[in-house]
This record gives sequence, structure tokens and C-alpha cells, in this order.
Amino acid sequence: MMRPRRPRLFLAAVLAALAVAQPTAQPAPSISLPLPGIDTFRPVTTTIACGSNARAESMAPLRAAGFRSLISFSEDTEAGFDRPALARAARDADLQYVSIPFNRERPDPAAVQRFLAVIAAPATAPAYLSCRTGQRAAAMWAIKRVMLDGWPIDRALTEGAALGLTHEGLTQFVRQYVEAHRR
Repeated sequence: MMRPRRPRLFLAAVLAALAVAQPTAQPAPSISLPLPGIDTFRPVTTTIACGSNARAESMAPLRAAGFRSLISFSEDTEAGFDRPALARAARDADLQYVSIPFNRERPDPAAVQRFLAVIAAPATAPAYLSCRTGQRAAAMWAIKRVMLDGWPIDRALTEGAALGLTHEGLTQFVRQYVEAHRR
């Protein structure tokens, strides 16, 4: 008597669902934690992670882990942040470096628009989103979840909180941005 092939059918269904959910998904980064030069690292999906600022010594390990892009929300005026050095290190590691300065006390909707355009580009993924504490990265990701992925705002903010979004002003900005820009 032959055994039913349910496990293979189940696996095929799961793989098909993943392919539909992420039609442009890249191979999952091979992440070995902790990563040198990154204090807070939170994987979100197989192609996105959020966390604290990467330092120059983080670029090669990020690229070796499979990331193609680093999107930084830090501002040049932040203590210890050296955008030119990070850009050079990223270029040397064959990692796309995108700087989108974003002030958590005075968030600018134009920065969100730029981020949404960058993150929607298939060549961006896998990407590491960063800022000093990871909160601005989590806020941007929450907005992306609503605006591009169609998530309800509360679900996106719950994920954002799990990624470290605790700043009330940023949380309020996420809500206001989504309300003002939702179709």
C-alpha cells in the first residue's frame, strides 16, 4: 500500500504561499548574531531587519550575511554618526547605502515618501534599516506595512513596538502620516 503524499503537498502549498506573498523575495540573509558593530538587530522578514546604527566594521558582515542595502535614518549631526565613513565602508563591501535623514522630534513626511520609494524597489532587498536606537527604522517600517502592504494601522504599530518603537511622538507621527496619506 502506498503512503499518501500529504507532507509534500503541504510543503508545496507553503512554498506557493510564500512565493505569492513575496513575489520579488530575495534569498534569505544568512544571519549570524551578534553582528559586529551593531548593538540592536531585529530581523523582521527574510529580507528586512531593523536596528541600531551600523558602524563601518558592520558593512562587510552585513553583505556577507546576504544584505544588499543599508538604509540609514540617522542625521549627520548625531553624536558618533559618520555618514561619509559608512558610505565608503558600504561601497567597499558592495552594499548599497541609502541615507534618509529623519528627525524623530520633527519628522518630515518627505523622508517617508523617499523611504517608500526606496524600499519598494526590488534591488533594495534584502535591506537593513537603521538609526541610533532603531525606533525611527521601526516607525518607517510600520508606515511601509500600512501604505505598501495594506496592513491595518494597529497591526503595523504592534509589529513596530516589537521592533522597538516606543517613542510616543513617533507613534503619533505614524498614525498621522497614515491617516493623511491613506487612499
